[in-house]
Amino acid sequence: MKRLFYPAVLALALVSGSIVPAETYSAYTMRLIRYEGDVEIQDEAGESRFVMENVRFESGEAMSTGDESLASVGLDEGRIVTVDEESKVRFDQNGDEMELSLSEGQMLLDVENHLDENESLDIQTSTMMVGIRGTIVLAADYPAGHPNLPEIIDETGENMTSAENGGRVSVISLLEGQAECTYTDNNGNPRSLSLSAGQKAVALDADMNGLADTEPMIAAVTAEDLQGFVSAQAAENATLAERISAGTGIPSSDFLLQGSGYDAPVRLIAQSASRIYDGTPLTR
Repeated sequence: MKRLFYPAVLALALVSGSIVPAETYSAYTMRLIRYEGDVEIQDEAGESRFVMENVRFESGEAMSTGDESLASVGLDEGRIVTVDEESKVRFDQNGDEMELSLSEGQMLLDVENHLDENESLDIQTSTMMVGIRGTIVLAADYPAGHPNLPEIIDETGENMTSAENGGRVSVISLLEGQAECTYTDNNGNPRSLSLSAGQKAVALDADMNGLADTEPMIAAVTAEDLQGFVSAQAAENATLAERISAGTGIPSSDFLLQGSGYDAPVRLIAQSASRIYDGTPLTR
């Protein structure tokens, strides 16, 4: 069962009311736009360093988020990655080449405009890599059985993301555009597969050796995949919600605040905590 508890909503585009950076971004500036909760930045040596909005990232640095935490990093004016709670991603840059390595959790990358021919932007999980040209991608990497993983039934009728399989599961969900995924099979052979908007690739690495046990399973992105983390981002950005809906073919009413009928986020406030209302029935 997917978690639907998210304490904050982070915009994926610089729209009215969003955080505005101190200066205009240049390509691959890598700057922390906003963060909520417990966020840590580690340098190449693994040492923690100062965290504040608009702080820049150096190549080789990593960012991790704690429980009930979120963070958004701007790569430039039209390329923003938002990292979910309990996630870790490393940023590697070499000229016009950039790689985001997700070792735990999930992140949503929005690239509004296509990259130039000499640029590259890749997302690396424990098993797969996806090349980004101009699209919206949701990437996840969790231990098998994690509640954030979708249930994927393979040709044998088994749920390949079940905890019984052990190891790690990578999921690349394409919410807009086209993308090419690469992976290495269990025999060490490089493979590739194409994804279209509305499709997700799921790979199991039971041995945790960086190799896909079988060919990644291709399945349709569902409204349930978008509820929670993705819907929280889209709730503050009508354009993003429209693009995701157009790309996946899923009406925004099916994932935006779980079809509650609200077009803006509602925050529930108690004495000790607050959270964005996700549309589930209230019992207390």
